[in-house]
Amino acid sequence: MAGYSGFLNITDNRASEVIVTGIEGNGVTLSTPLPKDRGATGAKVGMTTLKYRPFGPPETPEYRATRDGRKRYVDTVARTVSEIPGTTGKADQGFDMEIWNELSLGSSFLTINSYYDPKFATDDENAVFTGVVKATVEAADARPDQFRGVRFVNGLRNTIPWPASSTEPPRVSAMSAHPYAGRYVFPKSEQRPRDVNALFGEEQPGFVPTYSADFPEYYGTLLQTETVLRDMGPITTRIGDTAHGRDARVIDGGVVPCPLWFTEIGFAPVEHGITDRAAALALKAKTAARYECLFIETGLERIYFFSAFSGDTDLRVVQDDFIAYARSHTAYPADDSAYTSPMLRVIGRMTATLRDGVDPALIKMRAIQVESIADRHDHFQFAGDGTPAHPNLGNRAVVAVLPFQVNARKFIIAYYVLTRDVTRTLPPEKYTVRLSGLWGKHATLRVYDPLTDKAVPLTVDAAGSDSLTVTLAAGDAPCLLIVQEP
Repeated sequence: MAGYSGFLNITDNRASEVIVTGIEGNGVTLSTPLPKDRGATGAKVGMTTLKYRPFGPPETPEYRATRDGRKRYVDTVARTVSEIPGTTGKADQGFDMEIWNELSLGSSFLTINSYYDPKFATDDENAVFTGVVKATVEAADARPDQFRGVRFVNGLRNTIPWPASSTEPPRVSAMSAHPYAGRYVFPKSEQRPRDVNALFGEEQPGFVPTYSADFPEYYGTLLQTETVLRDMGPITTRIGDTAHGRDARVIDGGVVPCPLWFTEIGFAPVEHGITDRAAALALKAKTAARYECLFIETGLERIYFFSAFSGDTDLRVVQDDFIAYARSHTAYPADDSAYTSPMLRVIGRMTATLRDGVDPALIKMRAIQVESIADRHDHFQFAGDGTPAHPNLGNRAVVAVLPFQVNARKFIIAYYVLTRDVTRTLPPEKYTVRLSGLWGKHATLRVYDPLTDKAVPLTVDAAGSDSLTVTLAAGDAPCLLIVQEP
């Protein structure tokens, strides 16, 4: 069928990768030259016929048919998913929906030009993205009973930084990201923007230190322009004419928050040179704790770790021996401690600690300020060149101090050294931290290490009516300072 049928799986797993545009006798014309030889004359080739044409120029009959097909797809998925747990017709259907998933896999379908050479039409990527989101929420609005309690998250943003909360329709509850980071070796990996030195002077080109960056919070820093902080935080910033930030969406004069979710994230030790099983399991536990502390406590609303099945040295959250146990047993183990991965254990401990005493109705939040961080060892992450403009990056400069307010009188403050290479262990070192905004006097203090499930010593140096100074032992894995005011 011309315009719909084509050769499949030529260069990757893709239906109708090269589309038949015309048929004449035993010959066909194609949308693009074949990227490789399909074999000798008479050889059999695989073909598929698409039910809908890839997204093309908006408001053409073909585009409208594909858009309506999208709506039917959304409706079918929701109906099927609600039938599995038996939530059909209930006040909450028990699931949320992600609109698309990364600009990979089947995303060639988002533009008809990816099937044609020369191009079929003028590209309008934003119009297609907007149309896919609009068709999805229109499907939900048409059947409100079937989508009760369902929150939509825009997954078209997963691997690109340009979509913004300010442009999302009201029915979309959040945007999502998959901020996987690999190893960057500087100065080779430097993007060479306009550099600002430690004295806030501009240099072009500037000094670039020599070091290796390999840590899970990479996209939560400003080491490159594409940072998730812009969309995660409460401060509205503009890129061109587009407003970014979780509070950037304004509807009828009022702010309608559109937070960020991580709908897929993880740290695969084997991809970072770690092949020992015990070391890999420990590294995944540490990186999971760092993901949760930095991102959840700086504005991320949800985090989904990937994936259940992939291997102990890979991304797998569930331990290999539990998978083996499940394949040969029908009853859950009476004692699952030996089968529970360190990563799951630390997530469970951190969740339980943060949840203890939490007040869901808390509205008035208190500002906690980090007034100073000092040390006596002067250790650093990388060396500068010995000048005031390019000093060493001291460890004290990257101590993360992340307050979380549990209720009106309880605070949990995660802290650790945000090392630039998480594959190298940094033993705990002492730092003196002064905080304001806390009623330190008569407060009960303790430090908990969720990785070891043990208490950690601390020294209280000063405690006032609006301040607290403590000396903490901070390494590259998070600990939790728990402050209970009187």
